[in-house]
Amino acid sequence: MTNEKSKLRKIKIISNSIGFGPFPEPDEEVEQHLSINSHGRVFVSSYAFGDGCKYRKIRSRYFKIKLQNAASILDSIHCFFSNCEDFVDALDVGTWEAFLEFEDGTSSRFTGPLTSDCNKELDTISDLIRSSFEMPDLLAFDGNERKGRIERITVDYHNLQKVSELTLDYAEHLCIDRSSEELVFDQIFGTGCIISKKYHVEDGISSLLDDQDPEELVACTDCKVQDPLNTKTYKITIDCLNEDQRVISGTFDRNGLPDGFADFANDVVSFTEFYSNLEMFNPSVLRRKNELIFCKVQFGRYGSSYSYLTDDESLKAGDWVVVPVGSSGSESIGKIESIEYCTAEDAPYPIDAIKKIIRKAEAKVKASQEECTVMRSEPLPDISADDWRCKLEEDFSEKNLADSLAAVWNETGWLCDEDNSEEEEQRYESWWELQMELVNKAADILQCKVDVPYAKLIEPLMNRNGYRLSTGWWISD
Repeated sequence: MTNEKSKLRKIKIISNSIGFGPFPEPDEEVEQHLSINSHGRVFVSSYAFGDGCKYRKIRSRYFKIKLQNAASILDSIHCFFSNCEDFVDALDVGTWEAFLEFEDGTSSRFTGPLTSDCNKELDTISDLIRSSFEMPDLLAFDGNERKGRIERITVDYHNLQKVSELTLDYAEHLCIDRSSEELVFDQIFGTGCIISKKYHVEDGISSLLDDQDPEELVACTDCKVQDPLNTKTYKITIDCLNEDQRVISGTFDRNGLPDGFADFANDVVSFTEFYSNLEMFNPSVLRRKNELIFCKVQFGRYGSSYSYLTDDESLKAGDWVVVPVGSSGSESIGKIESIEYCTAEDAPYPIDAIKKIIRKAEAKVKASQEECTVMRSEPLPDISADDWRCKLEEDFSEKNLADSLAAVWNETGWLCDEDNSEEEEQRYESWWELQMELVNKAADILQCKVDVPYAKLIEPLMNRNGYRLSTGWWISD
């Protein structure tokens, strides 16, 4: 604790950046001494590691700041140390020491870890010192670890088009600000219409900014040529802590946009979509008593979509469901694309012919173990699609084709996942391409046109070679 009755006259801060790890180079700066008194006099000295026995002074500076600025810094420090508790030592970072001298002649000493986010109030005081001294590289209490951290990103988009004698002026403005913890998105339609959306998410905005790379958002590689006829333009402004502002502008197209804009845009869309569910306008709540629930279900990533009827109000877009397919009504797996509510008269498919969803799938295997086939492990984990293609050689007898189709179909189904990484997505695409090659060969044997649903197309060939479709997987009897 400090002397609360007497006014703070002077403070000296010694910031040492050496923590647990290898020794610094002889010329590397490792320590700073900073003093400020109530008259506004400031002394700053920097020391290099030297020979390891004695630090070597590499620069010093003396100057004065305004009395009100000095008072603001001293008052903030006095207030903080009057109420602070002891700091926990940390071996992997440097340390700071603070020596406080009061007007009544008493003094106090404090020490703590030289790191950011240990205490937000100390981080704020460190920023105040750097800005008041106009010295962005001062270590102060936080080691200047947050230098370069993104504080704000603004993106301005403008599309000015002339159609005949009309001028269409449309703009968008995005601002993501750490200090206010807000993301604001504006759409400007000319002069009389502005749509604004504000997202205030404590810690969420900071996390979104921490995930961005400022260099990627202003980098345009390969000397991209911008289209002078493009009416869509943009400007990106990035403000980082204790660094110069970064600005890039150009045409809003694949050649003019910076390298990291696609990833940034995906992050922003995912963030805003998470908070965009409106319960007040939930269609299931607004559903009228005489309306039925129709789900559009897609089979496979590139398969067709079909409408199914359900009574389950808990289903939502993106859910996997077990549904009957074909004249035999065999079970298959599909993903709900969309849900609509309408009367029997307005149904998307004749109400007397439409099938009903059997149940919601429980996991990627799409149903419970007692009622369907469960694929417990990846069918072909240790081979690539190209290697499998070579393994086939040119032996496309009907039995060999059916065996290969079953294996490749199941592998493709296993790899189909909306949360795939880029590497997994590439692996999926290569197996999908091989699957379609085999489907085309099956169509040649069956003398039929290649069309969706592919499972229905190849079913005769698979059945007569000992395979049947069970919840999306081809299994052998």
